[in-house]
Amino acid sequence: LKPFWLKPLLARERGHGRPLPHRSHDCAAFLRRASQLHPCNALATSSGAMTEEYSSVAKDPSLAPQVREAAMLLSAAEQHLSNEDGEEALQTAQSCLAIFREVKEPAGIADALRAVIDAHTKLGEHDEALKVANEELAKFQAAGQRRGEATMLIAVAEASVKRRAKALEPALQALAIFQELGDRRMEARASLALTKIRVERAHRGGHLTEEAKEALRVGEVAVAAFRAQGDKPGE
Repeated sequence: LKPFWLKPLLARERGHGRPLPHRSHDCAAFLRRASQLHPCNALATSSGAMTEEYSSVAKDPSLAPQVREAAMLLSAAEQHLSNEDGEEALQTAQSCLAIFREVKEPAGIADALRAVIDAHTKLGEHDEALKVANEELAKFQAAGQRRGEATMLIAVAEASVKRRAKALEPALQALAIFQELGDRRMEARASLALTKIRVERAHRGGHLTEEAKEALRVGEVAVAAFRAQGDKPGE
Protein backbone atom coordinates (compact mmCIF):
# COMPACT_ATOMS: atom_id res chain seq x y z
CA LEU A 1 0.00 0.00 0.00
CA LYS A 2 1.41 3.38 -1.00
CA PRO A 3 0.56 6.74 0.55
CA PHE A 4 -1.82 8.75 -1.63
CA TRP A 5 0.73 11.54 -2.01
CA LEU A 6 3.26 9.12 -3.49
CA LYS A 7 1.16 7.74 -6.35
CA PRO A 8 1.34 10.72 -8.77
CA LEU A 9 5.12 10.95 -8.43
CA LEU A 10 5.62 7.24 -8.92
CA ALA A 11 3.30 7.24 -11.93
CA ARG A 12 5.48 9.87 -13.60
CA GLU A 13 8.70 8.06 -12.75
CA ARG A 14 7.40 4.69 -13.87
CA GLY A 15 6.22 5.97 -17.24
CA HIS A 16 2.56 5.51 -16.31
CA GLY A 17 2.85 1.87 -15.36
CA ARG A 18 5.35 0.57 -17.91
CA PRO A 19 7.82 -1.94 -16.42
CA LEU A 20 11.21 -0.58 -15.47
CA PRO A 21 14.45 -2.11 -16.72
CA HIS A 22 16.71 -3.45 -13.99
CA ARG A 23 20.01 -1.63 -13.77
CA SER A 24 22.72 -3.40 -11.79
CA HIS A 25 24.49 -0.19 -10.81
CA ASP A 26 21.49 1.15 -8.89
CA CYS A 27 22.39 -0.53 -5.60
CA ALA A 28 25.96 0.71 -5.75
CA ALA A 29 24.72 4.20 -6.53
CA PHE A 30 22.35 3.97 -3.59
CA LEU A 31 25.20 3.16 -1.24
CA ARG A 32 27.38 5.89 -2.70
CA ARG A 33 24.58 8.38 -2.13
CA ALA A 34 24.17 7.21 1.46
CA SER A 35 27.90 7.45 2.13
CA GLN A 36 27.94 11.00 0.78
CA LEU A 37 25.23 11.93 3.24
CA HIS A 38 27.28 10.59 6.14
CA PRO A 39 31.03 10.04 5.98
CA CYS A 40 30.85 6.99 8.24
CA ASN A 41 29.07 5.10 5.41
CA ALA A 42 26.09 4.20 7.60
CA LEU A 43 22.58 4.87 6.38
CA ALA A 44 20.80 5.87 9.56
CA THR A 45 20.28 5.24 13.22
CA SER A 46 17.58 7.34 14.78
CA SER A 47 14.14 7.64 13.24
CA GLY A 48 14.59 11.34 12.51
CA ALA A 49 17.96 10.82 10.88
CA MET A 50 16.68 7.98 8.72
CA THR A 51 13.72 10.06 7.57
CA GLU A 52 16.01 12.87 6.45
CA GLU A 53 18.55 10.60 4.79
CA TYR A 54 16.12 8.50 2.81
CA SER A 55 14.17 11.60 1.80
CA SER A 56 17.39 12.91 0.30
CA VAL A 57 18.10 9.60 -1.45
CA ALA A 58 14.56 9.61 -2.87
CA LYS A 59 15.24 12.95 -4.55
CA ASP A 60 18.46 11.84 -6.23
CA PRO A 61 17.78 11.81 -10.01
CA SER A 62 20.81 9.60 -10.64
CA LEU A 63 19.08 6.63 -9.01
CA ALA A 64 16.57 4.30 -10.62
CA PRO A 65 12.88 4.80 -9.79
CA GLN A 66 12.73 1.54 -7.80
CA VAL A 67 15.45 2.69 -5.43
CA ARG A 68 13.98 6.17 -5.09
CA GLU A 69 10.54 4.71 -4.44
CA ALA A 70 11.90 2.41 -1.74
CA ALA A 71 13.76 5.30 -0.13
CA MET A 72 10.64 7.45 -0.13
CA LEU A 73 8.59 4.65 1.40
CA LEU A 74 11.16 4.06 4.12
CA SER A 75 11.23 7.76 4.93
CA ALA A 76 7.43 7.70 5.18
CA ALA A 77 7.52 4.59 7.38
CA GLU A 78 9.94 6.23 9.78
CA GLN A 79 7.71 9.29 9.93
CA HIS A 80 4.76 7.07 10.81
CA LEU A 81 6.85 5.50 13.57
CA SER A 82 7.70 8.94 14.92
CA ASN A 83 3.97 9.71 14.94
CA GLU A 84 3.26 6.46 16.85
CA ASP A 85 1.20 5.14 13.91
CA GLY A 86 2.26 1.52 13.93
CA GLU A 87 -0.28 0.25 11.40
CA GLU A 88 0.65 2.73 8.67
CA ALA A 89 4.33 2.26 9.48
CA LEU A 90 4.04 -1.50 9.09
CA GLN A 91 2.25 -1.35 5.73
CA THR A 92 4.64 1.22 4.32
CA ALA A 93 7.76 -0.53 5.63
CA GLN A 94 6.63 -3.85 4.16
CA SER A 95 6.13 -2.21 0.75
CA CYS A 96 9.60 -0.71 1.02
CA LEU A 97 11.09 -4.04 2.06
CA ALA A 98 9.60 -5.77 -0.98
CA ILE A 99 11.33 -3.31 -3.32
CA PHE A 100 14.70 -3.56 -1.60
CA ARG A 101 14.47 -7.35 -1.80
CA GLU A 102 13.67 -7.08 -5.51
CA VAL A 103 16.79 -5.01 -6.21
CA LYS A 104 18.84 -7.13 -3.77
CA GLU A 105 20.12 -4.26 -1.63
CA PRO A 106 21.32 -5.69 1.74
CA ALA A 107 21.67 -2.35 3.53
CA GLY A 108 18.22 -1.23 2.41
CA ILE A 109 16.74 -4.59 3.37
CA ALA A 110 18.23 -4.34 6.86
CA ASP A 111 16.93 -0.80 7.40
CA ALA A 112 13.48 -1.69 6.07
CA LEU A 113 13.35 -4.77 8.30
CA ARG A 114 14.23 -2.64 11.30
CA ALA A 115 11.27 -0.40 10.47
CA VAL A 116 9.00 -3.46 10.11
CA ILE A 117 10.14 -4.80 13.48
CA ASP A 118 9.75 -1.40 15.14
CA ALA A 119 6.22 -1.19 13.73
CA HIS A 120 5.30 -4.58 15.18
CA THR A 121 6.59 -3.35 18.53
CA LYS A 122 4.52 -0.15 18.28
CA LEU A 123 1.46 -2.32 17.69
CA GLY A 124 2.23 -4.37 20.80
CA GLU A 125 3.11 -7.40 18.68
CA HIS A 126 6.28 -8.17 20.60
CA ASP A 127 6.33 -11.90 19.84
CA GLU A 128 6.05 -11.21 16.11
CA ALA A 129 8.75 -8.54 16.30
CA LEU A 130 11.15 -10.96 17.96
CA LYS A 131 10.23 -13.76 15.54
CA VAL A 132 10.95 -11.62 12.48
CA ALA A 133 14.19 -10.31 13.99
CA ASN A 134 15.49 -13.81 14.75
CA GLU A 135 14.51 -15.20 11.34
CA GLU A 136 16.16 -12.36 9.46
CA LEU A 137 19.21 -12.49 11.72
CA ALA A 138 19.76 -16.10 10.67
CA LYS A 139 19.53 -15.11 6.98
CA PHE A 140 22.08 -12.32 7.30
CA GLN A 141 24.42 -14.60 9.23
CA ALA A 142 24.13 -17.33 6.59
CA ALA A 143 24.90 -14.78 3.86
CA GLY A 144 27.86 -13.36 5.77
CA GLN A 145 26.38 -9.86 5.72
CA ARG A 146 27.80 -8.36 8.88
CA ARG A 147 26.01 -5.02 8.86
CA GLY A 148 22.64 -6.70 8.40
CA GLU A 149 23.52 -9.20 11.10
CA ALA A 150 24.39 -6.45 13.57
CA THR A 151 21.26 -4.47 12.68
CA MET A 152 19.11 -7.52 13.40
CA LEU A 153 20.99 -8.18 16.64
CA ILE A 154 19.91 -4.72 17.79
CA ALA A 155 16.35 -5.53 16.76
CA VAL A 156 16.50 -8.81 18.70
CA ALA A 157 17.83 -6.98 21.75
CA GLU A 158 15.16 -4.27 21.64
CA ALA A 159 12.36 -6.78 21.07
CA SER A 160 13.68 -8.94 23.91
CA VAL A 161 13.57 -6.02 26.33
CA LYS A 162 9.85 -5.64 25.69
CA ARG A 163 9.32 -9.34 26.44
CA ARG A 164 11.59 -9.25 29.50
CA ALA A 165 13.89 -11.79 27.85
CA LYS A 166 17.66 -11.72 27.69
CA ALA A 167 18.60 -8.65 25.68
CA LEU A 168 22.08 -7.66 26.79
CA GLU A 169 24.08 -10.26 24.86
CA PRO A 170 22.75 -9.51 21.33
CA ALA A 171 23.20 -5.78 21.92
CA LEU A 172 26.81 -6.31 22.97
CA GLN A 173 27.38 -8.50 19.91
CA ALA A 174 25.94 -5.79 17.66
CA LEU A 175 28.16 -3.16 19.24
CA ALA A 176 31.24 -5.32 18.69
CA ILE A 177 30.40 -5.88 15.01
CA PHE A 178 29.81 -2.19 14.30
CA GLN A 179 33.08 -1.35 16.05
CA GLU A 180 34.81 -3.96 13.89
CA LEU A 181 33.25 -2.45 10.76
CA GLY A 182 34.20 1.06 11.83
CA ASP A 183 30.55 2.10 11.53
CA ARG A 184 30.39 4.90 14.09
CA ARG A 185 26.79 5.86 13.47
CA MET A 186 25.41 2.36 13.94
CA GLU A 187 27.80 1.91 16.84
CA ALA A 188 26.02 4.86 18.44
CA ARG A 189 22.66 3.18 17.86
CA ALA A 190 23.93 0.00 19.49
CA SER A 191 25.10 2.07 22.47
CA LEU A 192 21.65 3.64 22.66
CA ALA A 193 20.05 0.18 22.68
CA LEU A 194 22.42 -0.87 25.45
CA THR A 195 21.42 2.20 27.44
CA LYS A 196 17.74 1.27 27.21
CA ILE A 197 18.51 -2.30 28.26
CA ARG A 198 20.59 -1.18 31.24
CA VAL A 199 17.85 1.22 32.35
CA GLU A 200 15.26 -1.54 32.13
CA ARG A 201 17.44 -3.93 34.13
CA ALA A 202 18.01 -1.26 36.78
CA HIS A 203 14.28 -0.52 36.90
CA ARG A 204 13.49 -4.17 37.53
CA GLY A 205 15.77 -4.06 40.55
CA GLY A 206 13.68 -1.28 42.03
CA HIS A 207 16.65 0.90 42.93
CA LEU A 208 19.79 2.47 41.50
CA THR A 209 22.38 -0.21 40.91
CA GLU A 210 25.53 -0.76 38.90
CA GLU A 211 23.20 -1.27 35.94
CA ALA A 212 21.96 2.31 36.28
CA LYS A 213 25.50 3.64 36.47
CA GLU A 214 26.44 1.62 33.39
CA ALA A 215 23.34 2.91 31.60
CA LEU A 216 24.46 6.46 32.27
CA ARG A 217 27.97 5.73 31.04
CA VAL A 218 26.85 4.04 27.82
CA GLY A 219 24.23 6.73 27.24
CA GLU A 220 26.87 9.42 27.46
CA VAL A 221 28.96 7.50 24.92
CA ALA A 222 25.97 7.33 22.57
CA VAL A 223 25.26 11.06 22.91
CA ALA A 224 28.89 11.91 22.22
CA ALA A 225 28.92 9.66 19.15
CA PHE A 226 25.72 11.15 17.73
CA ARG A 227 27.03 14.65 18.41
CA ALA A 228 30.33 13.89 16.68
CA GLN A 229 28.41 12.77 13.58
CA GLY A 230 26.16 15.83 13.62
CA ASP A 231 23.09 13.63 14.18
CA LYS A 232 20.73 15.96 16.05
CA PRO A 233 17.77 13.53 16.11
CA GLY A 234 19.99 10.78 17.52
CA GLU A 235 21.52 13.15 20.06
